[in-house]
Amino acid sequence: ALIAWCFWVSRAKMSFRNWTPPVLAILAILGLTALVGKGMGAIILAFGGFCVLVATRYLNTRVFMIALLLVAPMFVVTRAHNVWNGATAIELIEKVNPDRAWSLQFENDSVLVRKAKQQPAFGWGGDGRNLVKSQDGTRTAITDGMWILLFGKFGYAGLAGFMLALAMPTILFVKRYPPRMWLTPSVAPAAGIATVLAIYQIDCLFNAMENPLFFLLGGGMCSAMTATMLVARKK
Repeated sequence: ALIAWCFWVSRAKMSFRNWTPPVLAILAILGLTALVGKGMGAIILAFGGFCVLVATRYLNTRVFMIALLLVAPMFVVTRAHNVWNGATAIELIEKVNPDRAWSLQFENDSVLVRKAKQQPAFGWGGDGRNLVKSQDGTRTAITDGMWILLFGKFGYAGLAGFMLALAMPTILFVKRYPPRMWLTPSVAPAAGIATVLAIYQIDCLFNAMENPLFFLLGGGMCSAMTATMLVARKK
């Protein structure tokens, strides 16, 4: 929905071979789907991405996108080293949605972090060795977030690789294009993708829903930016 909004607001053309779909209709369908799904986290992330794009364009500064990129690594560092236990966030969310606050309990992460830090560099590997179990083999801690799953299995090396693979396309985009161009027809779709990659990293802090589409988007954007840079150099 966020990428479709970038197409619509910039009047960029979306085409598949000889067919040009109605962007506004696609935006309406995707936006309605997001609202009907009642995923509070997804709606908040989409709204946050929208605010970042609008603020970046009209205030002509990269600081908002940089701040969005820093959310995930800062969260991981503070949780991995027990600098922040998440209690304040739970109390705030509990006032809005008690059920969602319950699902965000961080006690499981704390237990899994202690297990992961026994093999911090490259993790425990597969076969469930990263999990915390009782003597009878029952799991005593639930692995919700992608970051703690990767940290436990592959250590700092695997977690850093995952986060950099998602962050680098956005970093290159922020470096390559000035903010005033972000909502222009030629750049807006890439700006939407860059924002979605950043908010997907935030989503992975609380959910472990693997989706290769985001890596496909990041790889495609890197290829497109490399191609434009090569063309510019030839000119």
